[in-house]
Amino acid sequence: MSDLITHLGVGYLASKALRIRDPRPILIGSVLPDISTALWKVPGFLGWYHPAMFPYLESFGTPFVLLFLGAAIALLTRDKRPAFTGIYAGCALHLLFDVIPKGAGGELLLYPWTMHE
Repeated sequence: MSDLITHLGVGYLASKALRIRDPRPILIGSVLPDISTALWKVPGFLGWYHPAMFPYLESFGTPFVLLFLGAAIALLTRDKRPAFTGIYAGCALHLLFDVIPKGAGGELLLYPWTMHE
C-alpha cells in the first residue's frame, strides 16, 4: 500500500503528463480513497473510537462509493464535468497504486456486489 506522498506525487505527475492546467481535482481524487483512514484515526485519537465504526468506513475506498463521493465533491465546483473526471481519474490512480504491490487480494474492488477480499 502506498502512502499519502506517493499518491499525491503520482497524481501530480499524471496531471503534468496529460498537460492538465489545474491538477487540483486529480490531487483530491488521489487522496480521496484514504479519507476513511483519516475518519477512522481521528475519533480514535480523540477517544471516541468504537469498533463498530470501521465496517461503515471501510467501503469509502471502493470504486462504487468513490463514484458518488467524487460526484458530490464535483457538485461543489463551477465546472462539474471536468472536476468529476479529474477526481475519479485520481481515485483510479490511487486504487491502481494500492493494488499493484499486493495484487487484488485485500482490496474490496467489487464492494456493493461482494464483501469477499
